[in-house]
Amino acid sequence: MWQKSYPPAEIHTIENFYYGGCVSKKALEQEGFIVHEGNQKDVKFLETIGKKFDLIVEDGSHLVADQQITFIQLFKNNLNPGGLYVIEDVYSDNKHFWHGDVDDIKDTPLGAFTEFANNHKFISKFFEGEDPQEWANIINSINFYINNEIIFISKK
Repeated sequence: MWQKSYPPAEIHTIENFYYGGCVSKKALEQEGFIVHEGNQKDVKFLETIGKKFDLIVEDGSHLVADQQITFIQLFKNNLNPGGLYVIEDVYSDNKHFWHGDVDDIKDTPLGAFTEFANNHKFISKFFEGEDPQEWANIINSINFYINNEIIFISKK
């Protein structure tokens, strides 16, 4: 779908084939994808992705910890200025199954980005140690769509 919709685009994917998945690495590569094989919550793995992107769509595990760890790493280090970062399936934030060790909505992407949009600070435990002013300097806008199921974050 992506290659047909955006034929000149170079499309990368992060895949964790540990669980088998729906498609093989070989099949993705045959379709023209550049595959980065690893776990999205593995910061050291994410740091190995040296490419800069104009658009990042996070459609990974849907676990709230993974979504935020991936955002912190890729938004800062791999998204070009003026780029767009999309976190989809945020509706899972309202389903306890996806929370993992999260008991409070403030620690979900929906809670974290709502707080930042309103007060320019993150209260999610996954942003502990992060400088709110640094984030304010690089986040241009945060928009919520489709009943808060998708978050679009643009970079300055």
